[in-house]
Amino acid sequence: MTISEILRQKECAVIFGEVSDFTENYLCEYTKNLNRKSRPDNFLSAKTDIADPVWGHIALSGLEVCVIDSPVVQRLRRIKQLGFADMVYSCADFSRFAHTIGVLAVTSQMSGVIKSRLYERCDTNIDFPKILRMAAIFHDTGHMFFSHVSESFFTYKSFPRSGEVQKTIDFFNKSTSAKAAFHEIISVMIVQSKAVRTLFETLKHLSAQSGTEFYNCSADKLVEYISCFIIGVACDKNMLPYSSILNGSVDADKLDYLFRDSLATGIPISVDISRLIQKLETVEITDFTPPPIWQNTDMLYDTENSIKLIMALKFSAQRIFWQIVMARSIMYETVYMHQKVITAKIMFQNALAEFFKDKDLKFDEILEMTDDFFNSQNLKPFEKTAKIFKDIQNRNLYKRVAIFSYETVEVADYAAFIDSLSDEFLSKINAEYKSLFAKADDAFFAFVNAFVPKTSDSTFNIPIEYGNNTYKTASQIFRSSPLPYLQTQDLSKRRYLVTDAARRDFAYIALERVLAREYGASLSQEACICSKYSAEHIHALKRTL
Repeated sequence: MTISEILRQKECAVIFGEVSDFTENYLCEYTKNLNRKSRPDNFLSAKTDIADPVWGHIALSGLEVCVIDSPVVQRLRRIKQLGFADMVYSCADFSRFAHTIGVLAVTSQMSGVIKSRLYERCDTNIDFPKILRMAAIFHDTGHMFFSHVSESFFTYKSFPRSGEVQKTIDFFNKSTSAKAAFHEIISVMIVQSKAVRTLFETLKHLSAQSGTEFYNCSADKLVEYISCFIIGVACDKNMLPYSSILNGSVDADKLDYLFRDSLATGIPISVDISRLIQKLETVEITDFTPPPIWQNTDMLYDTENSIKLIMALKFSAQRIFWQIVMARSIMYETVYMHQKVITAKIMFQNALAEFFKDKDLKFDEILEMTDDFFNSQNLKPFEKTAKIFKDIQNRNLYKRVAIFSYETVEVADYAAFIDSLSDEFLSKINAEYKSLFAKADDAFFAFVNAFVPKTSDSTFNIPIEYGNNTYKTASQIFRSSPLPYLQTQDLSKRRYLVTDAARRDFAYIALERVLAREYGASLSQEACICSKYSAEHIHALKRTL
């Protein structure tokens, strides 16, 4: 079954139809204008470049420029790459478009090295590095407003269609053997839409007229390959060595966002990226199980043609791999999972819950919304949503009340305790707070998770080549070459309690009382440090109560 056929199954068809309506609306007029006679004859052969602060000048072909200039891709200029990270890092407000161009540059470098490693072992005339560049252009087109901030909301019960979204994700991933996020599935739907196919057919026709080389495959096959690259799953053995370049263990997407986000936030990381790319290799995989979308199953028999090659790192690049792992850990801890960034995300998702309440919005309408949609004029009819978003814009964020960790919560089984906390627990804190503070209205309480990627992260699945076409996965090597920093970090059970309550000191005392009454637990003096109140102030207030 092809990806095109999967998207037409009942589990995906509704959302796919809505996404197709969106692309039709965005591309119909643009594609028609490509045919206008006023265009110069050589517009598809004319090359240009984009100046990028991370990767320098990035060369683009005329075909790539035509796709990049389309409204579907230009829309990414109006979506922030890092959501609300600019609440903490003032320059972290660049667009997802900038990231897309960077991914294209890194993809080109990586695929060029893999192509040189294949020698005569690839029996195809399809230019996969060229197709990968186009896949890089489309890979994030499925992102919606504020990027990952909104993406996670669509699977929460607060979104009226969350069950349908989750069903689509589960079916698509099961049918492709992928681990695609929702925005990646939307990106695939955009690529598979009739409007994008028409765009490619138009560019192919114009290329033939002007004598410019198009992709040496049909538009349908081009769309299928691009879709496979976006989700990181191969549909035939010839694309297999390239299949993890855009979406894999160590891929162009990660390499660009690490360096770009580091530059924007000023958080220093050190990775020898040029050496890493030059140390890419291909190895023969012996236990390959073809995914359901695998097309040339006749090549799976024990013949010379059945050799399957995948991307790997040379053993000499092992230390650079650890640099990437450390860099990701640092960026997650200091930027992506910073408590202020996550707090702003929680606030915005509360605003979205109000905005989408009792609405049956389709995804063609949702995709039309970019970050600039959320302004005072558009939100005027939605009072609560407008107030929360205004607070975010003015950086009037929920504040921390206490930190929950193994060191600050004295309870028999901390891990079991933290896993048992629910909305009911938060409601009890709110009720206790109102009983303590007579002037209090309902206050909002929420937990903010603190998280650092563990050693089971997907990054550790990349093969490390040991010579003579043998390899081990990074996770196997890691067990014998531990990185103490990653092994000693146990933040998966750490939480911050945040609130919009007017008196956080009263909220802290309410928390203490609920913990003692419901769990027989107590807090150490260090628990209140993050609330900016001293232990002495808390004790004095408790005496007055």
